[in-house]
Amino acid sequence: MRSLLLLLLQIGGGLCKCYNGTPVALPVTQVGLGSGRLSRGVYMPVGSPPQNLSWAPQMFYNDTWIYNTTAPFCPNGTSSAWCTTYRGGLYDLDKSSSKDTVVDVYAADASPSDTDRSEGRNIWYSAWALDDLHIQEVALSQYPLGMPGMEWEVQNHPQGSLGLGRNSTLLTALIKDGHISSRSYGLWWGQDGATQDAQMDGSLVLGGYDAAKTQGSNITGQIRTPTVGCASGMLLTISDITMDFPNGTHASIVAPHAPITACLRNDMSGIMYMPYDPYYYTFEVNAGAGWIRHSIGTEWWTPLYELSEVYQGDLTVVFDSGLSVNIPNKILVTPDRYIDDAGVLQSNASVADVRIQTSQDATNGDTSMLARQFFSVAYLFVDYDTNTFTLWQANATEEVDLVTPGGQCTDVAEVPTGGSMTISSTKTTSTSVGTSTSATTALSSQTALSNPATDAAQPVPTTQSLAKGTLVGIIAGSIVLASLLSAALVFCCLRRRRKSAGVRETSPNGLMIHHSSASSQSDRLPLKAEASDSALYEMETWRTPGELEAKRQLAEIGSGGDGALWSRRKTGRSLHELAGRTP
Repeated sequence: MRSLLLLLLQIGGGLCKCYNGTPVALPVTQVGLGSGRLSRGVYMPVGSPPQNLSWAPQMFYNDTWIYNTTAPFCPNGTSSAWCTTYRGGLYDLDKSSSKDTVVDVYAADASPSDTDRSEGRNIWYSAWALDDLHIQEVALSQYPLGMPGMEWEVQNHPQGSLGLGRNSTLLTALIKDGHISSRSYGLWWGQDGATQDAQMDGSLVLGGYDAAKTQGSNITGQIRTPTVGCASGMLLTISDITMDFPNGTHASIVAPHAPITACLRNDMSGIMYMPYDPYYYTFEVNAGAGWIRHSIGTEWWTPLYELSEVYQGDLTVVFDSGLSVNIPNKILVTPDRYIDDAGVLQSNASVADVRIQTSQDATNGDTSMLARQFFSVAYLFVDYDTNTFTLWQANATEEVDLVTPGGQCTDVAEVPTGGSMTISSTKTTSTSVGTSTSATTALSSQTALSNPATDAAQPVPTTQSLAKGTLVGIIAGSIVLASLLSAALVFCCLRRRRKSAGVRETSPNGLMIHHSSASSQSDRLPLKAEASDSALYEMETWRTPGELEAKRQLAEIGSGGDGALWSRRKTGRSLHELAGRTP
């Protein structure tokens, strides 16, 4: 009897928190914004009629943020068309018949952690609306949309933010409505390289991942408590980065020095962000070329080179587990891209852009990053139900094989907090984290819809008569079993309700955020902005390469300006000594 009751409690617990749902896949593509304007991002329209918007997935924020037409916060002197492309589209509330405005994040029933002023990178000022969100065949009505009252994450993250943090409003809404069953997502940014054969749409899978986009072994790590240095909480150790030259020779960037601890941050421009000295300096020594200036285009502050001198080979990133991820030259090196006054993306093919940002001097202590374009060559799966993330070498394909994590079922109100954990990296040969829910199909037909004709044609099972005594016994037993099931269900749900009473959600660092206005100090996020971070983001925005020269000269000859920041090395080497230039 005791075993039966335990089984019933488990069943009741499952009924309280389980939903039947398959993953939802969104394309990462060049989203059309009208008049020839394109912006690469997650395609997810808003409003009625739908307004095209291009979103950037964000690992740390939890809410869905979009700039609107009345407060776009674009740099002074820029055109409205430039601003529209820069922002990935602007939300026009007046053109949506389905929108409602609300007073704040609480009235919107969104996550207040994104607006907490104790954390420097948060969005302190905001307005809120409820509107329709179109996710492929899924439509979420009265979905909370945050509209920033300030510019945040300057340059590296200009688009609308699709918050995929551990308390993601989007994942929560999809779970509550039964569209997905797992608090997880998979991301492949697709290819946006220098050549035609390096162009391919990517995908963002909500509630699972796309196994067709993975290949070979993987590495799995625990999600740590977010910090200022690594807001995602996802850290990996890079034991080496090798330069693979076209002639078949190889040279190491990391092995002569210490391994690199890198944070996953898919909203940052470029492939990676690393210290100039010693790592990127070693890259330049091996390549035999020095950069001429920084890009102020779409790949913000990455180094530009003369076409005749730029590195022609690939890179291979080797993690401590043994996993290797190859970065082909067609992804690593591109023309310098920028947005013109008409809002159209242009390429300056007279110079070559190596998509690696570097830190030095004031920013030299910053944590290294594996940034947005790294996820063109690597596939990421984040599973908050198990508090883990998994990385593979990406398989560039248009095929789709959607997978749901196996056996995991999580109450929406109870999210794993992670805590402070030591990362545990493992090398496996598994190409599946869960159970496949669909055969390999095209992205446009990823959701299997029921066919009424097929469903109606299913044969009706035949039945045989039972003896009266047997029938009465079955009925009586069924009544008792149903009563026990109901009692277990009520007990489970009441226990969970008492457990979560008074608590709105868990904050990104695992602390609890309460509704009461008098919150204790322990309820606030401990993260603070640092001067080294602000130095990276407070640079002035310029629109075209033509404006660079005059501005650059002023900075380079000034005292303490951006030019001084980027021109000095602790080693005392001159800036362009490799190519025989002077600053």
